[in-house]
Amino acid sequence: MRLFIDTNILLSFYHLTSDDLVELEKLVKLIEDKELTLIVTQQVIEETLRNRANKINEGLSEFKKTKIKFAFPAYCKDYPQYKEIQTTQKNIEKLHADLISQIDTDIKNNNLKADKLIEKLFSVCIKIPHNDDCYEAAKKRIELGNPPGKKGSMRDALNWESLLKKSPKNIDIHLITDDK
Repeated sequence: MRLFIDTNILLSFYHLTSDDLVELEKLVKLIEDKELTLIVTQQVIEETLRNRANKINEGLSEFKKTKIKFAFPAYCKDYPQYKEIQTTQKNIEKLHADLISQIDTDIKNNNLKADKLIEKLFSVCIKIPHNDDCYEAAKKRIELGNPPGKKGSMRDALNWESLLKKSPKNIDIHLITDDK
């Protein structure tokens, strides 16, 4: 089976849970074992690498802003739980800061689990470069209003034309995308 994974799916790896990433590891294994063939266009690779930081920042910015702050009425200070909560809150704040620091380091070093999986996927896939013929065909497709693609966007049309021109004929390719 031949499989094409669109950029929007690859970028969603940065929002998936650890369980989902384990499933993606299984996909890599299937590709390595030649049970599946992954086809990736040059456009998908470039677009994924180009948009990685924005996708990561979407999730990370809210996490960085997260604060746990309890408002205590004055009479709470007379209870032993008050000090325990304050100590726990300080520990949580330190853990939060430490986690953000480690995440920032891993982001800078392309060392997130999603980075490793995407790198692995790109290393085991069949890469389809685009060329001037694909570009011109994609441009024509857009001018004629032929799908796939968003109005005025070259990306999906370029992927499509690259796949049509460079993939083996008479072999089905299963497309995985979050596009309409």
